Amino acid sequence: MAKGGGSGKTPERVVELLKKAVAEKGQSAVARESGLTQSAVHRYLSGIGEPSTSTLDKLASYFKVQRLWLTGDDEYLEYLERQGRYHDEWEKEEREQMEAVHDKYRSIVEEFREKIPFEEWKSVFDLLYFLADLDIEPTGEKIKWGKTLKN
Repeated sequence: MAKGGGSGKTPERVVELLKKAVAEKGQSAVARESGLTQSAVHRYLSGIGEPSTSTLDKLASYFKVQRLWLTGDDEYLEYLERQGRYHDEWEKEEREQMEAVHDKYRSIVEEFREKIPFEEWKSVFDLLYFLADLDIEPTGEKIKWGKTLKN
């Protein structure tokens, strides 16, 4: 991991990006815009020194990339992306389940909407509170206003 203090080797991606940026804007401008000193930019351009975590954060922000990508830690980035996809799939499944529950309640309300006068709607909402406490999942879980409760 990043050590700072000029020890170690500069990650290849940092060197490549700095070379491109310096060729475009000049070393002083890159140093100023990235928040690094000119001597640090010079060292990293030469591949000398492993940037500290805070320096990598500055460079990642400057180049609009992830710090882990800068260091070449592609395996960990892929792992994080997979975890994000699993989390997204889980959230989608949860949303679909809640939409199904809401659809069920909506259909109950719509079924009785025409039959029940407006003055008696409080009773309908009391009914919905009651229904929310019923087991409606085959797993034995209770759905209560957006929360899943285990028996």
